[in-house]
Amino acid sequence: MSTCQCQVEPAIPAGILTSADLAICRDFGLKAVEIKDRSIDLASENFCVWADCRLPGEDGLTPRDVNFLFCFVQDWVRRSEGRLPWVSVTFGHGGIDDLTAVFITDTKIEAITLQKWLQAKIAAQQAASPTPRLGVVLEGGLVTAVVSTDPGLVGATAVVIDYDTNDSSKNDPRVVQVPQSDGSEVPAWAMAVTVEPSGIGLAKAYEAICEEG
Repeated sequence: MSTCQCQVEPAIPAGILTSADLAICRDFGLKAVEIKDRSIDLASENFCVWADCRLPGEDGLTPRDVNFLFCFVQDWVRRSEGRLPWVSVTFGHGGIDDLTAVFITDTKIEAITLQKWLQAKIAAQQAASPTPRLGVVLEGGLVTAVVSTDPGLVGATAVVIDYDTNDSSKNDPRVVQVPQSDGSEVPAWAMAVTVEPSGIGLAKAYEAICEEG
């Protein structure tokens, strides 16, 4: 039978575990070590999610899965009189795909894999983070600023290109040859603008555009 690593937190206070409890722990491969204040630390390098167990009064061994152990652990919490308000059991081979954490209180047994936990955290963060916006500010047809709500873009250089060069002198240093996708070059008026933090409501402006469109 495949085994894996397991860690139980916190240490179980003295006087809670019975001999039957310790026997069930051994059946699943958990090693009990007495530490300070006679508390019991439970951990394993050879934890089993299935075990042959014998409860007091039973004649033979019965195969039971790890949920049976979790119910036993919940009973520890219930009879601890507040000294053990919760227990966590983490087990797996260490990879993101199979590492499982179980949180046990007197009323709930909740289990989640590390992968699902990360997916939920990422989804929540993405939902909470507004979509970054970039704004180009013009006055009288001239670009006066490029602003952004994205801190990662602030300080970057934006190149403003205007192909309307009819009113520009051929010697104007701001008129440059801009390479095109077809390999040709087209003269354009160009200027470099540093992206600044946005002090205007870009998100509201974008929402208004979407409503009108």
